[in-house]
Amino acid sequence: MQIFAGIGIAFRLPEEFSMDEKLEDIRLLTLSEAANLLQVSTRTLQRMIRNGELPAFKVGGQWRLRETQLRLWVEDRENSLVKLEKESRGI
Repeated sequence: MQIFAGIGIAFRLPEEFSMDEKLEDIRLLTLSEAANLLQVSTRTLQRMIRNGELPAFKVGGQWRLRETQLRLWVEDRENSLVKLEKESRGI
């Protein structure tokens, strides 16, 4: 087992835990990075976060979005639009 310590806290990780793999899974985006990806303003993102439309959280007082959650959110939006289009056509 690997032991990590810092600020008086120590914890053990199982041997199969790979820091590189887990860090890739939690890539965080700033508001600016997410806004660029979605091609909207940071103010629009802030409003969407405030309204609970977009998953985000604060780190050190600044908003962060998990890249994987943002991708899932975009895919869900796309799927919803396709479903609505099919329903409106009676398919």
